[in-house]
Amino acid sequence: MQLDSERCIFCSNPLVKGSVEHVFPSALGGRVTTTHATCESCNNAFSEVSTGAVEIALANDFIYIRNALNVWSGRGNPPPTIKDAGQFDDGVKYDLAPNLTPIVSKSRIPSKEDTNNQANLDFIAQDISDAQRILGILEKRGIKLESINAKYITTKAPIIRAELKFNGNKIFRAIAKIAVVSYIVLYGNLRAISDIYLNLRKSIISGSPDIANYCGWDYINDFPTVLDVQPHEKSPDAVQSGFDHRIFITNVNHHLVAYINLFGGFNFSVLLGNHSAISPKCLALNPTLGKSARFNIKFTPPVSYIPKNINSFKNEHKKVWGEVQSVTSAIVEHCQKLSRDEYIKKLSQDLMISVQTASDPSDIDRIVRGFCEKLAHVENGKRP
Repeated sequence: MQLDSERCIFCSNPLVKGSVEHVFPSALGGRVTTTHATCESCNNAFSEVSTGAVEIALANDFIYIRNALNVWSGRGNPPPTIKDAGQFDDGVKYDLAPNLTPIVSKSRIPSKEDTNNQANLDFIAQDISDAQRILGILEKRGIKLESINAKYITTKAPIIRAELKFNGNKIFRAIAKIAVVSYIVLYGNLRAISDIYLNLRKSIISGSPDIANYCGWDYINDFPTVLDVQPHEKSPDAVQSGFDHRIFITNVNHHLVAYINLFGGFNFSVLLGNHSAISPKCLALNPTLGKSARFNIKFTPPVSYIPKNINSFKNEHKKVWGEVQSVTSAIVEHCQKLSRDEYIKKLSQDLMISVQTASDPSDIDRIVRGFCEKLAHVENGKRP
């Protein structure tokens, strides 16, 4: 039940009717929400250009990770497809469907000028249905197709490199917002207004003072030591993925600190305020399941903390970028292995069905040979 004394954490207006606010952004798979944090105006502001659209920036910065881990949004939107992600060795451009799956970009339909001036037309289609779609369009233009020569291309699967470009100020404001909203979920609105620095809240909503004085990447400070992880009572069947979101809130000496871990390895910390009479708590969830999957975590706080400042990113850039690249590479390798294993499993299932339904025993050798050829393509980094 909301109290009349609850106020928007950012503008301090009374929360007559709070807006539904995601703790971890919906685009990152967040499904934990609260109506005790922000008014509708401030909630909407985080997606508006006038205030930096910080949550959109955060979602875009992690688009490769969201794609790789097949992350459905908390609002039920599918994982993103990355357009024009690269090109095959033969120059054909591809998009990245979820799970970093390269697919030929939609074909460019030959222009009317091309069809009027050329006797032979060349185009590349994603698949048979895409080719038939283009042929249908050409026929509707009145083009008489006297002969069609089609070639099914087998090409080496490209090496996927996730291109991460982080906008420091915007991403830090979005991360600090996660910390503030989490604090409200764990300790309440009134406690958050009392404990969290006013200037931090101003920085999150407006960009001033500089957010770098409170929040930043953190691979320098020790993070809390996890002692035990159990499913939350609201999601008793929750399982960890290794790519979970976690936020730990605790006192460290005279500081009130939030340690944030996104997708299992992207680390940030936020200086929330001065030492407060709160008990250490953690809010954690698995964003990859497509449904609510929350955990209760017991942990031991670190013994010391070095707060962030406007020079932290510059001074720690080499360390931060090395860690970010390492985490990203591990996610890409994990997803490509899963994709490869799933493809081999499908090939094996198709082999069993084909063998069992073969009308002639002599067909079995041909079926097995075809399976072996496809498997060899996979082992050599190719897909038929």
